[in-house]
Amino acid sequence: MNNDWQFFFRVVRMSKIIFQNLICISIGMFFVFSGVAKLFPIEIFEYAFIETKIIGWKLAPVVARIFISFEIFCGLLMIFQFRLKKITLPIVFLTLLFFIAYLVFQIITEGNQGSCGCFGEWIHFTPLEAIVKNIVMIILIGIIYKTNPQNVNYKKVWLILAVLICLALPFILNPIVIHSSVYTKALNTKIELDLLYHDESNSLPELDIREGKWVVVFMSASCAHCKVTARKIHTIVNVSPNLPIYLVINGDDGEIKQFVEDAKIGNVKWSKFNGATNFIKLAGVTLPAIYFVENSVLRYQLDMESLNNQRIEEWLNN
Repeated sequence: MNNDWQFFFRVVRMSKIIFQNLICISIGMFFVFSGVAKLFPIEIFEYAFIETKIIGWKLAPVVARIFISFEIFCGLLMIFQFRLKKITLPIVFLTLLFFIAYLVFQIITEGNQGSCGCFGEWIHFTPLEAIVKNIVMIILIGIIYKTNPQNVNYKKVWLILAVLICLALPFILNPIVIHSSVYTKALNTKIELDLLYHDESNSLPELDIREGKWVVVFMSASCAHCKVTARKIHTIVNVSPNLPIYLVINGDDGEIKQFVEDAKIGNVKWSKFNGATNFIKLAGVTLPAIYFVENSVLRYQLDMESLNNQRIEEWLNN
């Protein structure tokens, strides 16, 4: 009889260890994948920090990579189960609470639309779906915490090494590139913006961008670089709502609807323009095409990396 009870308790203990390992490794892998996924492309994650209006364009690339380092480090702590009850579980719990608070704020300010960005552009969750995911992980962490988890201790040198590796990894995998160029060149050529207003098969612009100074951006709904640029323009308009920016998007209705949701450009003026010949006549063959236009004259063309609030404001004030 005693042997039966000993066997039973041994099975319970083994089941508890297997459950703990399975949950810790799974949550850890979530964190590691979430961090690495945000690196490609990292620009969209950087824009989230700029939209706080606390962190600027120059500092955002550094802060974004440090945040990713922290996320990967949390994942490794869970995978290797370092001092679970005392250190790892409280850190991961507080991190998930922070994510939930941010997602709630996102829903309040922008609605439950587009991707939350939890897994970059690899996997799309709406903010509400991401909140549910994080609540499930918090519940699992709470169960582990209550079952008096097995602790694993490592020498301090390994912990320090893990911190350094996690800190360096985002800067190595996706280094910060310093862009020195501002305007590609002064063009001063006429651009046939009238084409946008004389094609009934397309949605005509609600604004007259043929007069005055405008930043006109031509993009395709099927272009990955265009989506990143559109997300950047969303950030620019969030920070400086009065800038004269207008998007001209090529693509079918379904593609454009998804593009607008993913890039969150509900705060930006845009119109659809299809028809390959006229679109190429306006935008050229390289997209996105970012034009600084004054009275239908193309003054400058800017690259995506150099575009920000300051560049636009400098040009408007000249």
